[in-house]
Parts: sequence; C-alpha cells; structure tokens
Amino acid sequence: MTSGFISGVGVMIVALQVLPFLGAPAERGNPLDSIRAWPDALSDMDFRAFGLAVITVVICGAWPKRWRDYVPATAGALVCGILLGTWVFDRAPRIGEIVDGLPATSLQALDVLHRVPGDHFVAGFDDARPIAARLLKLSTES
Repeated sequence: MTSGFISGVGVMIVALQVLPFLGAPAERGNPLDSIRAWPDALSDMDFRAFGLAVITVVICGAWPKRWRDYVPATAGALVCGILLGTWVFDRAPRIGEIVDGLPATSLQALDVLHRVPGDHFVAGFDDARPIAARLLKLSTES
C-alpha cells in the first residue's frame, strides 16, 4: 500500500511539472487542472524552456558512473542546468523570482532558553524548568 501511495504522489508531482517543462506557467490547483492545460501548453510551447528541460534530463541520465561517487547525477544536472539557464537559455521563462541575498537572521529562538541549576541551559518555557532540573539532578546522581 505504501508503494502505491508514494507512486501516486510521484505521478502527481510529474503531472504538475509538465507545464514548466514546456515553458508554460505552473497551474495552481490539482494535477487534473494541470493535465487539462497540457494541450494549450503544447500548442504554445517555449522551445528554450523545453530545450533546457530536455538537456537537464539527458545530463541526469548520461552522468558518468565514475562521477556518481563524488557528485550525484541529479546534483550535476542541477548545476549544469543552472549554468545553461544563466548563459545559454537566458531568455527562457523563470519559474519564480531569483533571490539575491540571504534571509534575515533572527535570534528570537534563543529567547526561550532558560538557566536551570548547575549552569546548564534547557530550551523550553517556564513550566519546563522543574522537569529539566529534575532530569539534571537524576543524571548527575549516578
């Protein structure tokens, strides 16, 4: 049963990725909406996006076995696809915005650290202190 479920999810993912493979915008909604949009996408295919997609699949399948010990085929295809998409197929449609920076850092997660007896830190809320102190006491008794 699990194998069938995972296979079904895989088919759904593939169905949703056919439109971007053809250079069409991804359909919002379920895979059936995406499948219904395939005929229009085929008639208005962006050959730059299609060419880049086909080359990426070929690179993934033709990745030399001796290189796979160092770089997985999918990672190699990803890097090659990024380079080709940047310099050769630079006018192919983009799936999303390209972020040109790192996300903002936040130390808010450190606000939940509480000091407990013995100069140890325990993540949690105020009601976790007694439990943490008890566990610490038990661990140091042996």
